[in-house]
Amino acid sequence: ATFIVNLYETALNTIVCKRLGCSEEEILKTSHNVKLQLVCTMYGVDLKDIKSSNSYSMFQKINKLRNDITHYKDNEICMGHFISSKDKIPKGTSKDVLAEMFTKSYMGRCYKGVLDLLNLICEKCDLILNMRCKAIDCSGRDTLREFIVTKETYEEIECYENDDEL
Repeated sequence: ATFIVNLYETALNTIVCKRLGCSEEEILKTSHNVKLQLVCTMYGVDLKDIKSSNSYSMFQKINKLRNDITHYKDNEICMGHFISSKDKIPKGTSKDVLAEMFTKSYMGRCYKGVLDLLNLICEKCDLILNMRCKAIDCSGRDTLREFIVTKETYEEIECYENDDEL
């Protein structure tokens, strides 16, 4: 859950820093919501279009779980060793039950939802989510080393790679 939320936040940071050229530390330290508002404002995107998507609600779910884990208020779930299939995180904001949230399928849906959300943001902002980049890459390879790039950069490299194949 924490890595999925980190993926979202670092993607927003990439857009803010690399695509919008903003390096003010105060802005980079703001919340996800403020960064998303900034991105939407700068690209002329209606924030409601993003927040009304199912993928945004999936992000909200995993973000609540991440916050409940990271900033827990009470870690006593039940008495003894039995956790009911209806138990939730005590004093947490997550609406889903523990038996569902900590499954591979739930995490997979949330991961896919966050990728869909990032794709939606990129699509609305005329950017590309570059799934071919590597976590650690050589900056001399080409400009597709970043997770989010402009369409022009992506198409330029695609044309170059297609010419190499001929």
